[in-house]
Amino acid sequence: MPRTWSEFNRPALWAALALLILAQQAGAKPKYIEFAPMVKDCEVIAVARFAGEIVEGEEGGTVELELTRVVKGNVEPGKHKVVFFDIPTVDPKAREFVAFFGKGMKWEFVAVPIAGNRLSDSVLRVYGFYNTNAYWVSPGLITLAQIERFVKDGTLAYTFRGPLCFPQRGDAAWRASALEIEVSYDAVAKRAEVRGLPELEGFPTRPEVYITSGHREDEVVLTYSRHGDRPLEIHGRVQAAGESGEMLTKFFVQTPDLPTREAFEGYLSDPKQGPTSYTVRLTCTPRAGESVPRILTLTMNKERGTMPEIAGWAETPLQIASFSGGGQTRRTGSVGLPGEFSKPASVGGTEWSMTASAKLEDGRELSLRFDRREEKKGPDIFRWTFQEWLLYDLLVEEIPGKVFLDGKEVGTFVASLGEIRDAESGHLRPIPEAPAARGVGPLDRWAIIAVGGIVAAAVAVVWIRSRRARRRTIRP
Repeated sequence: MPRTWSEFNRPALWAALALLILAQQAGAKPKYIEFAPMVKDCEVIAVARFAGEIVEGEEGGTVELELTRVVKGNVEPGKHKVVFFDIPTVDPKAREFVAFFGKGMKWEFVAVPIAGNRLSDSVLRVYGFYNTNAYWVSPGLITLAQIERFVKDGTLAYTFRGPLCFPQRGDAAWRASALEIEVSYDAVAKRAEVRGLPELEGFPTRPEVYITSGHREDEVVLTYSRHGDRPLEIHGRVQAAGESGEMLTKFFVQTPDLPTREAFEGYLSDPKQGPTSYTVRLTCTPRAGESVPRILTLTMNKERGTMPEIAGWAETPLQIASFSGGGQTRRTGSVGLPGEFSKPASVGGTEWSMTASAKLEDGRELSLRFDRREEKKGPDIFRWTFQEWLLYDLLVEEIPGKVFLDGKEVGTFVASLGEIRDAESGHLRPIPEAPAARGVGPLDRWAIIAVGGIVAAAVAVVWIRSRRARRRTIRP
């Protein structure tokens, strides 16, 4: 006879439901809201600072804030005890911030300086509170003057200004070029004007604009094309606020990979050009029975939708089956799409290493482990998700590595950058020049002569004094 609902083990059922709810909360998706409706729903917006500690309760909590300047709402400056449901993720040592309150003085959003500067002359990162994930606001960067203007008349205009930067050989820091970009953006009408770029062939005149903030990047993103055969996306890292209210920005090309200004200008002017392909030269130490180093060539992104390949080990190029690194392995069965992740191969390495693996005809697995240096960081070092890190790291320095067969080390190699090409036509693209060895200039020669003269004079003085001392000791 079928069992009824009441006959099931209810405690076990409720426990299962509780676990399901917790699992859903743990995997909660980020929240998202546009700036305009967020401000509209706020009853009070004010410049504030902490006047007491955050007190958490079973559901939310309270905190005392001192409101020093009211931007919106019918409240007086001074100390106010406010409530919150999600814990405010604001540094308790923050000098000032802009607080956004809903009904009943419920604190829900905040805008804080991106670089710890004074509130009135800084770019602010705006976001909401959400215990189980992030709460994004778009646009995610703002200034106090923009907030006040939007509350007053509903306008929200941006100006981003700064150089277009490119990588350089031998240095992880990117270098500013002579190309100066200025972006004017109406965030209400969602209309952009970009000045300073070369003429665009085959791209729309106006890009889509997205202004984002986060723990690692505060950026303006200019998207001209997402087409895989001819993409163009320029990012700008916002540094600070300028004297005229503009946001001082350092721009760089995120896609495609164009490491020089010449390659960038050539790409913009030729609608037949496409993504970037490049090669890596691996010079292996000779193995038993070999008298000269074996040279392997790793080709990345040769054609859209094809797998990377390694030539020089077997008679024909081997297709790379997976890349592993940082604790994960990406299978390359679907190039350009999120791969299948699994545990890394059994060839060791650190979180900074990467391993390329391929199957040989006899069934053995060839693995090439690139032992990267620890990732460098700095205001002029640009990193992003799914970056071709191998290309950009090799522009800076050669990378050592090891060769494995079925998990057993059989040799070592040194990787260096080969060629960079247009994947559509196969034409070479310019590579940043290696730093030239510093010669000895005229001033250096005079300095050398002067130092040499000083040294010679000192030696002569010592010699003369020693001679006189000897004569005094010889006299009867």
